[in-house]
Amino acid sequence: RIGPQPRRSIAHAAIGFATTKIGDLSQHDVSVLGDGVFAGIVARALSETGVNARQLSVEEIHRERPSGDRPFVVFCCQRSPAPVITKETVSNWSMSNRERDYIIDLGLPRNVDPDAGKLFGVTVWNLDDLVDAYTASTGATDELIPVVETLVSDAVARFSARHARTQH
Repeated sequence: RIGPQPRRSIAHAAIGFATTKIGDLSQHDVSVLGDGVFAGIVARALSETGVNARQLSVEEIHRERPSGDRPFVVFCCQRSPAPVITKETVSNWSMSNRERDYIIDLGLPRNVDPDAGKLFGVTVWNLDDLVDAYTASTGATDELIPVVETLVSDAVARFSARHARTQH
């Protein structure tokens, strides 16, 4: 959670961003890629906004063949050291009846290979785009740096402590 405004989750920020860019998400075929806690948070946040989203595993997203005329929207929340959605994955999605598909990459490191966004009819946004939109809408820039540094430092300290306990 970032910024001086009311505390909101990254999930809610991503949904707000997607709604601003795409429109009413309930009019789209929405999926959440991931099987961890964060993917569950994103799926619940979508449900709270009236969007019925399917939660898919990496294996399912590779077999996915979205069809119909509603744009396909994927929120990527998979913990992975490398991209799990590639240009090849997306090129398997049939675009015959749809004008555009959207991928919101919430992974760090990235879940989506940047080349996937180079395909015709595919738009990929990532965390940098969310941060850019946030800073543009709030005018916040340099004052966020110490906040983010503190958040990262605290997370690293918690991880290090937890890791140290498991090593003994």
